[in-house]
Amino acid sequence: MTVPIVYADPEFPPDLRCQAVAFRRAQWPWIDGDRLVDDRGAEGNDAVHVVVALRGVLIAHATVLPRAASVVGEQYGVGGATSVFTFPGFRGRGHGSAVVEAATRYITDRGVDVGMLSVDPGAGLESFYGRAGWEPVPAGRTLSGPPTRPTVAEEDPRLPALRMMVYLSERGRAARRVRFRAGIRRQGVLVAAGSASRGRTPTAGTAAPLLRETSPVHSLHLA
Repeated sequence: MTVPIVYADPEFPPDLRCQAVAFRRAQWPWIDGDRLVDDRGAEGNDAVHVVVALRGVLIAHATVLPRAASVVGEQYGVGGATSVFTFPGFRGRGHGSAVVEAATRYITDRGVDVGMLSVDPGAGLESFYGRAGWEPVPAGRTLSGPPTRPTVAEEDPRLPALRMMVYLSERGRAARRVRFRAGIRRQGVLVAAGSASRGRTPTAGTAAPLLRETSPVHSLHLA
Protein backbone atom coordinates (compact mmCIF):
# COMPACT_ATOMS: atom_id res chain seq x y z
CA MET A 1 0.00 0.00 0.00
CA THR A 2 1.37 3.43 -0.98
CA VAL A 3 2.01 5.91 1.84
CA PRO A 4 -0.26 8.99 1.62
CA ILE A 5 1.27 12.33 0.62
CA VAL A 6 0.04 15.69 1.92
CA TYR A 7 -0.12 18.66 -0.49
CA ALA A 8 -0.97 22.26 0.32
CA ASP A 9 -3.66 23.38 -2.12
CA PRO A 10 -1.35 25.64 -4.21
CA GLU A 11 1.10 22.72 -4.63
CA PHE A 12 -1.47 20.05 -5.48
CA PRO A 13 -0.19 18.56 -8.79
CA PRO A 14 -2.47 19.54 -11.70
CA ASP A 15 -2.82 15.97 -12.97
CA LEU A 16 -3.95 14.70 -9.56
CA ARG A 17 -6.24 17.69 -9.07
CA CYS A 18 -7.87 17.00 -12.43
CA GLN A 19 -8.59 13.41 -11.42
CA ALA A 20 -9.98 14.48 -8.05
CA VAL A 21 -12.28 17.03 -9.67
CA ALA A 22 -13.39 14.50 -12.30
CA PHE A 23 -14.33 12.01 -9.60
CA ARG A 24 -16.25 14.65 -7.67
CA ARG A 25 -18.16 15.79 -10.75
CA ALA A 26 -19.12 12.22 -11.62
CA GLN A 27 -20.06 11.14 -8.10
CA TRP A 28 -21.53 14.39 -6.75
CA PRO A 29 -22.69 16.31 -9.86
CA TRP A 30 -24.87 18.71 -7.88
CA ILE A 31 -21.80 20.44 -6.39
CA ASP A 32 -20.73 22.20 -9.58
CA GLY A 33 -23.78 21.56 -11.76
CA ASP A 34 -23.00 22.33 -15.39
CA ARG A 35 -20.42 24.99 -14.54
CA LEU A 36 -16.97 24.56 -16.03
CA VAL A 37 -14.86 25.48 -13.02
CA ASP A 38 -11.19 25.42 -12.13
CA ASP A 39 -10.95 23.84 -8.69
CA ARG A 40 -7.73 25.61 -7.71
CA GLY A 41 -8.25 27.54 -4.51
CA ALA A 42 -11.96 26.74 -4.44
CA GLU A 43 -11.70 25.51 -0.84
CA GLY A 44 -9.21 28.18 0.21
CA ASN A 45 -5.43 28.31 0.03
CA ASP A 46 -5.26 26.88 3.54
CA ALA A 47 -6.83 23.60 2.37
CA VAL A 48 -4.62 20.53 2.08
CA HIS A 49 -5.06 17.36 0.04
CA VAL A 50 -4.09 13.96 1.43
CA VAL A 51 -3.63 11.50 -1.41
CA VAL A 52 -2.50 8.04 -2.35
CA ALA A 53 -1.20 8.06 -5.92
CA LEU A 54 1.01 5.83 -8.02
CA ARG A 55 2.79 6.94 -11.21
CA GLY A 56 0.45 9.89 -11.66
CA VAL A 57 -2.72 7.87 -11.04
CA LEU A 58 -4.89 9.09 -8.17
CA ILE A 59 -6.03 6.20 -5.98
CA ALA A 60 -7.50 7.79 -2.84
CA HIS A 61 -8.05 11.36 -1.66
CA ALA A 62 -9.20 13.53 1.25
CA THR A 63 -9.32 17.29 1.76
CA VAL A 64 -8.63 18.88 5.15
CA LEU A 65 -10.00 22.35 5.86
CA PRO A 66 -8.76 24.30 8.90
CA ARG A 67 -11.51 26.36 10.50
CA ALA A 68 -12.23 28.54 13.52
CA ALA A 69 -15.25 27.79 15.70
CA SER A 70 -17.24 29.28 18.55
CA VAL A 71 -18.85 26.87 21.01
CA VAL A 72 -21.11 28.57 23.54
CA GLY A 73 -19.07 31.77 23.25
CA GLU A 74 -15.54 30.29 23.28
CA GLN A 75 -13.22 29.94 20.29
CA TYR A 76 -11.91 26.55 19.19
CA GLY A 77 -9.72 25.32 16.35
CA VAL A 78 -11.44 22.85 14.03
CA GLY A 79 -10.11 20.58 11.30
CA GLY A 80 -12.74 19.57 8.75
CA ALA A 81 -12.39 16.50 6.51
CA THR A 82 -14.25 16.28 3.21
CA SER A 83 -14.06 14.88 -0.34
CA VAL A 84 -12.90 11.52 0.98
CA PHE A 85 -12.93 8.81 -1.68
CA THR A 86 -11.14 5.86 -3.23
CA PHE A 87 -11.50 5.06 -6.91
CA PRO A 88 -13.62 1.89 -7.29
CA GLY A 89 -10.90 -0.31 -8.74
CA PHE A 90 -8.67 0.26 -5.72
CA ARG A 91 -11.20 -0.22 -2.91
CA GLY A 92 -10.84 -2.90 -0.28
CA ARG A 93 -7.04 -2.59 -0.10
CA GLY A 94 -6.72 -0.16 2.80
CA HIS A 95 -6.05 2.98 0.74
CA GLY A 96 -9.10 4.80 2.11
CA SER A 97 -8.16 3.93 5.68
CA ALA A 98 -4.61 5.14 5.06
CA VAL A 99 -5.88 8.48 3.75
CA VAL A 100 -8.28 8.95 6.68
CA GLU A 101 -5.59 8.06 9.22
CA ALA A 102 -3.12 10.46 7.56
CA ALA A 103 -5.74 13.23 7.42
CA THR A 104 -6.53 12.66 11.10
CA ARG A 105 -2.82 12.84 11.98
CA TYR A 106 -2.52 16.06 10.01
CA ILE A 107 -5.48 17.57 11.88
CA THR A 108 -4.01 16.41 15.19
CA ASP A 109 -0.54 17.80 14.41
CA ARG A 110 -2.01 21.23 13.63
CA GLY A 111 -2.91 21.59 17.30
CA VAL A 112 -6.63 22.14 16.73
CA ASP A 113 -9.18 21.22 19.35
CA VAL A 114 -11.60 19.03 17.41
CA GLY A 115 -12.07 17.45 14.00
CA MET A 116 -15.39 17.34 12.17
CA LEU A 117 -16.81 15.49 9.18
CA SER A 118 -20.20 14.22 8.07
CA VAL A 119 -21.29 10.97 6.47
CA ASP A 120 -24.40 9.28 5.14
CA PRO A 121 -25.87 7.43 8.14
CA GLY A 122 -26.95 4.58 5.88
CA ALA A 123 -23.53 3.98 4.36
CA GLY A 124 -22.06 2.05 7.30
CA LEU A 125 -19.09 4.41 7.58
CA GLU A 126 -19.21 4.94 11.35
CA SER A 127 -16.87 2.01 12.03
CA PHE A 128 -14.63 2.99 9.09
CA TYR A 129 -13.96 6.42 10.61
CA GLY A 130 -14.20 5.05 14.13
CA ARG A 131 -10.98 3.11 13.58
CA ALA A 132 -9.22 6.48 13.25
CA GLY A 133 -10.82 7.81 16.43
CA TRP A 134 -13.91 9.57 15.05
CA GLU A 135 -17.17 9.38 17.00
CA PRO A 136 -20.74 9.88 15.71
CA VAL A 137 -22.76 12.86 16.98
CA PRO A 138 -26.24 11.81 15.87
CA ALA A 139 -27.98 14.89 17.29
CA GLY A 140 -25.79 17.31 15.34
CA ARG A 141 -27.13 19.79 12.81
CA THR A 142 -25.22 21.82 10.21
CA LEU A 143 -26.36 25.33 9.31
CA SER A 144 -24.89 26.35 5.93
CA GLY A 145 -24.98 29.57 3.98
CA PRO A 146 -25.44 33.20 5.12
CA PRO A 147 -25.69 33.53 8.93
CA THR A 148 -28.88 35.55 8.55
CA ARG A 149 -30.55 32.93 6.32
CA PRO A 150 -28.92 29.56 7.01
CA THR A 151 -30.19 26.24 5.72
CA VAL A 152 -30.06 22.98 7.67
CA ALA A 153 -27.76 20.68 5.71
CA GLU A 154 -29.21 17.54 7.30
CA GLU A 155 -32.58 18.41 5.73
CA ASP A 156 -31.07 18.40 2.22
CA PRO A 157 -31.41 14.82 0.87
CA ARG A 158 -28.27 15.27 -1.25
CA LEU A 159 -26.03 15.85 1.77
CA PRO A 160 -24.63 13.44 4.37
CA ALA A 161 -26.66 13.80 7.54
CA LEU A 162 -24.52 12.28 10.32
CA ARG A 163 -21.89 14.45 12.00
CA MET A 164 -18.75 12.74 13.30
CA MET A 165 -16.11 14.32 15.51
CA VAL A 166 -12.71 13.58 17.01
CA TYR A 167 -11.76 15.38 20.23
CA LEU A 168 -8.06 16.19 20.23
CA SER A 169 -6.94 18.80 22.73
CA GLU A 170 -7.72 19.06 26.42
CA ARG A 171 -9.98 22.02 25.55
CA GLY A 172 -11.76 19.97 22.93
CA ARG A 173 -12.29 17.06 25.29
CA ALA A 174 -13.48 19.45 27.98
CA ALA A 175 -15.93 20.99 25.50
CA ARG A 176 -17.23 17.52 24.75
CA ARG A 177 -17.76 16.73 28.42
CA VAL A 178 -19.03 20.09 29.62
CA ARG A 179 -19.83 22.76 27.04
CA PHE A 180 -21.33 20.56 24.37
CA ARG A 181 -23.55 18.83 26.92
CA ALA A 182 -24.45 22.08 28.66
CA GLY A 183 -25.17 23.71 25.34
CA ILE A 184 -27.41 20.88 24.26
CA ARG A 185 -29.38 21.18 27.49
CA ARG A 186 -29.59 24.96 27.73
CA GLN A 187 -29.27 26.71 24.42
CA GLY A 188 -27.79 24.53 21.73
CA VAL A 189 -24.20 24.62 20.50
CA LEU A 190 -23.19 27.17 17.89
CA VAL A 191 -20.16 26.35 15.79
CA ALA A 192 -19.04 28.82 13.12
CA ALA A 193 -16.61 27.58 10.50
CA GLY A 194 -14.34 30.06 8.77
CA SER A 195 -11.77 32.69 9.67
CA ALA A 196 -14.25 34.57 11.85
CA SER A 197 -17.37 33.63 13.76
CA ARG A 198 -20.35 35.95 13.34
CA GLY A 199 -23.25 33.55 13.78
CA ARG A 200 -26.16 34.40 16.02
CA THR A 201 -26.58 32.75 19.41
CA PRO A 202 -29.10 29.90 19.27
CA THR A 203 -32.44 30.55 20.86
CA ALA A 204 -33.14 29.09 24.27
CA GLY A 205 -34.60 25.62 24.25
CA THR A 206 -32.76 24.43 21.13
CA ALA A 207 -32.42 20.68 21.60
CA ALA A 208 -29.60 19.78 19.19
CA PRO A 209 -26.05 21.07 18.74
CA LEU A 210 -25.67 23.40 15.77
CA LEU A 211 -22.80 23.77 13.33
CA ARG A 212 -23.02 27.08 11.51
CA GLU A 213 -20.74 27.42 8.50
CA THR A 214 -20.05 30.89 7.14
CA SER A 215 -19.65 29.31 3.71
CA PRO A 216 -20.99 25.89 2.68
CA VAL A 217 -18.46 23.12 3.22
CA HIS A 218 -20.04 19.72 2.70
CA SER A 219 -18.28 16.50 3.67
CA LEU A 220 -18.35 13.81 0.99
CA HIS A 221 -17.08 10.28 1.51
CA LEU A 222 -16.65 7.21 -0.66
CA ALA A 223 -13.74 5.18 0.69
